[in-house]
Amino acid sequence: RTHYGPLAYSMRAAGPRRIEVAIEPGLEIPRGGIVIEPPVAIRAATLDGAPVQRSLRGIVVHALPARVLIKY
Repeated sequence: RTHYGPLAYSMRAAGPRRIEVAIEPGLEIPRGGIVIEPPVAIRAATLDGAPVQRSLRGIVVHALPARVLIKY
């Protein structure tokens, strides 16, 4: 549980040098979004199947549910 509601997510290996992050609905999105900052250097990423750029803070999610695929 967080200040913005319950946070339900999973992070798993999704193939060679890939990580999938799934964030479920039920959380109020903070003004700055939800930032995904994996412990690896991001080469490319998609958010719900569309290419997404990494910001200075990481990959920012502004809507739920969300599926992020990270290639490193």
